This record gives sequence, structure tokens and C-alpha cells, in this order.
Amino acid sequence: MTDVDPARAGTSEEYLLLLRQRREVAGLSYRQLERRARKDGGSLPPSTVATMLRRSTLPGPDLIVAYVRACGGGAAEVADWLAARARLAAAAVVPAEPEPDRAGPGFAPFPARTGGMDRAARTARDAGGAGGTGGTGRAFVPPRQLPPAVAVLVGSGRAGAELDAVADRRGSGLAIVTGPPGSGKSAVAVHWAHRAAHRFPDGQLYVDLRGHRPGVGPLSTAEALTYLLVGLGVPAGAVPADEVQAAAVFRSLVADRKVLVLLDGAVCAEQIRLLRPGGPGTCTVVTSRDSLVGLAVRDAGRTVRIGPLDREASVQLLARAAGERTVAAEPEAARGLAARCEGLPLALRIAAAALDAGARAPIAGLLDRMRGEGRLGALELHSDGSAGLEAAFACSYRGLDAAQRRMFTLLGVLTETVGPDPAPAAPTVPVLAVAAGVPVTRARAVLRGLVDVHLLVRLPGDRYAVPGLLRDYALRLAQEEPATVPANVPAAVSGAVPGAVPHPVPGIVPGVVSGAPLHTRRALVPSRPTAGV
Repeated sequence: MTDVDPARAGTSEEYLLLLRQRREVAGLSYRQLERRARKDGGSLPPSTVATMLRRSTLPGPDLIVAYVRACGGGAAEVADWLAARARLAAAAVVPAEPEPDRAGPGFAPFPARTGGMDRAARTARDAGGAGGTGGTGRAFVPPRQLPPAVAVLVGSGRAGAELDAVADRRGSGLAIVTGPPGSGKSAVAVHWAHRAAHRFPDGQLYVDLRGHRPGVGPLSTAEALTYLLVGLGVPAGAVPADEVQAAAVFRSLVADRKVLVLLDGAVCAEQIRLLRPGGPGTCTVVTSRDSLVGLAVRDAGRTVRIGPLDREASVQLLARAAGERTVAAEPEAARGLAARCEGLPLALRIAAAALDAGARAPIAGLLDRMRGEGRLGALELHSDGSAGLEAAFACSYRGLDAAQRRMFTLLGVLTETVGPDPAPAAPTVPVLAVAAGVPVTRARAVLRGLVDVHLLVRLPGDRYAVPGLLRDYALRLAQEEPATVPANVPAAVSGAVPGAVPHPVPGIVPGVVSGAPLHTRRALVPSRPTAGV
């Protein structure tokens, strides 16, 4: 700490004077401040600093954090400057709320306290600032918030190596673990975080952002910041109500620490940006069904894609979940079950749990059930519907707009994967535009949105398809909501795109799944008997 104490400031003018004195004590020019801020991952142009120091109004929290850190201040000093600013700003509006004797233990997602920044700053000093112990001598207790890792995990080696590469980067690393529902994104991220915990001795913070949890809405940025700050020792009642100020305090507290932040289940990039620490020893891992392209582009995040397991890994997961002896007793049936689960870890785990332990051939029995009830029916969790496969798909479907829902259902009906190469069985963008009754440009935008949330895959030849078990779900929706599949789709497609759809639609619909609505099946493949499709 220096002799320049922001607590002495009684007005905004005195606060600005002390800021100028802080630079003079550091002996730094505006250009030197800019270079220091850039090395710290921030931005502090000389013109911005000059304007800030000439004005009589209080600078914003982010600017103060960057300026004080560039002057050589640690987390505790930054917190002091932020506390003084909050005190002066609050005094200019309403009288500061008296400090309570003790912060209550309850969780307050949206604390509305004008003195919140002061109390957060004092907590930062007590928790040790950047040096381990604060003025009270109370030791900083590193948070260890990671949930338990799954007991059975296979096929995560590539993703783990990519996450290692992000953690090895200089500066604040950012990884986006993304993939379709049920692919095991959270399991991979949590497993890696446990393995890499030694890299982050100052703590591992975890927040469930509730992006795709049935029955509840996503966590707001303000709520998530409260979780993070409480995890660092800030009482819930001391968290600033303004999320920008709360984010500034969070960054200050972890700026000089080696901390991992795992944000699980994000819905959009904006939900994440204020939750990222900026210190060079920090790393942020985000999981999401959305590709979060904005984070990858604007925030230099590395995308770690989680796809389906290959056949060997699928059988291995099945063996670990159901038991080695069970799989060894029915090797061919086990490979068949792995194929029917299409490499989706959630489906494989549910399949293992659905096996009849008392049957002579439990795997073959489950395959028979799949043929009779359909894959989704056989893989339903009756005891906990919220953890089932269809529930996972439904969460993604509910997040779509009307145009995306219509396109998803149409694609489930109009395509079927036949053979090792699904591309010939998938419709092109012009065909889908006609089927949906929208212009090609609009169809392309809708399709891109569905690809971003991993409900569709794009194939060679500008074709699209619904992958794996999601196709079964789309067909079930078409049965339950037949209005989403117009009866005149095949005629409209054949008539509106001459030459694009050879009659009777070979190359577009070589085999329509039997679950499609009857009027659609008859119109799409009139030359084939219904029993043969």
C-alpha cells in the first residue's frame, strides 16, 4: 500500500486529486500506464486517463480497477479505491445505510444495499486481498466448489487435452465446452476440473447457470456474481446490487490469484461476460448446448466440441455402467445396443440402468423393447422424468422460436439416415425453404440457429439432417403436433423447385421413418407400400 489513501476523500474532486497523486507516486507516464494495462489484459488509452483525471465526476468502476492496477496496486488496494468511490457515489444520492453488526447467513440474490461496495471491499481486505491474510489476520480460505465427478467417464481424452491447452495459455484462459443434449459436456468439464485442480491452488469456483434445467429459468448475471463473491468470502448482504460494480469487485478479488471458474449450463454469451475473471492466473470453463460463437470470436475463447462416442467407447461405457460381466455375456447384443444409443453417453447410462438384472439376456431384452416401444420409450426414466433423454431434448426444444421448432420437426420427417453416409438422405436448403414456406435466406438463418444449438448437423452439399436420437424425438413431435407438418409439403416441394426433388423424392427421402404422420408418408413415397417403410 502507498501513502495515498482514498478513504480520505470527502468529495469527488478530492478523489480525483488522490488518483492523480497515485500516478505521481508510481512515477508512470500515461503511455507506461497503457502498456501496463495491456499486459494485464486491460485497456487504458492515454486520452482516456487524461480525460478521467481532468473531470470532477467519479470514474466508472472498470476504469478505476484498470488504473489502480496499472499503478501497481494489488487486489486489496483496488478494493479500497472501489469502496471509496461507492461511498462517495452513494452519499451523492441517498444517505449510506448503517453497517449491520453481522451479515445474515441467508442468500440474497439481489441485495439492494447502497453501502455494498464498502462492505465488499472490507471483506476483501479481511480475506487477505492479494497477499494471503488481511488486516484482521484472518487467512484466506480457497473455495473448493466443484461438484462430484461422475464415476464412469470414457472418451474424454481429446477434450481433456484441449482444456489443458487453454489452462496453459498466458493470460486469462477461456474454454467453451459445447455439444448436443446428453453428450456429457458437464461430466467432461467437471472431470477435467478435478484433475486440473492443482493448477489453481487459490480455488475452484462453480456456478450452475441453470440454462437447461426443467422447470426453472436460467440464473441472472447478478445472481451468478453473488454466488461467486459469496464463494470468495463476501457476505451476501455486502454484494453490490449493481452487477457491473459486483463484477469489478470479483475481478479485483481474484486478479492476483490462480483460480478456476466453471460456469455450467450457459444460455448465451452475455450471461458469461461479466462472470469472467481477468487475472493472468485464472481460467474460465463454460459449458453450453449453444456454440456461443460470440464468446469464441469476441472473447478469444477456445471451443471444445463434445460429440458422440465411437462404437468401442460406447461399449466400454456400457460395460462400466452395467457391469463387465453383463456385457461380456452378450457381446453382440452389447454392440447392437451401443449402436442404437448412437454414441450418446446419457442414452448409454439410461440403457444400463434399464437392463433387467433378473433376465437371462437383459441386453437382448432391452433391444426387443426398443423395437416394440421405440428407442425413446425404452429409454424413459419413469422414476425421474427430469433426468431422462426426452426431458433433455425437450429443454432444448422449448428454447427454440416458432420458426426453429417448425424446421426441426420438418427435418425429422423429411430425412432419414440410410447407410454410412447420411448426406444423400438429407434435404437441401431450397427444399427445406419450400417445405417451411419461407424464403431461402430465412430458411438458412433458421437452420444456422438450429446448428448452433446442436439440434441439426450440416452435411456436404449444403444439406441438413437431424442427428441420432434427436430424429426420433422430432418424429414424436410430428405425431403429437401434426399441424407442424403441412399435408401439402411434398407437393409444394416437387412443384416449387423443379428438378430439385426427383419424383418420388429419391435422394431426398430414400426411406421415411414409420413414425411420420400417415399423410406425409403416403405423399412422400406414393410408390412404396406403407408396410415397407
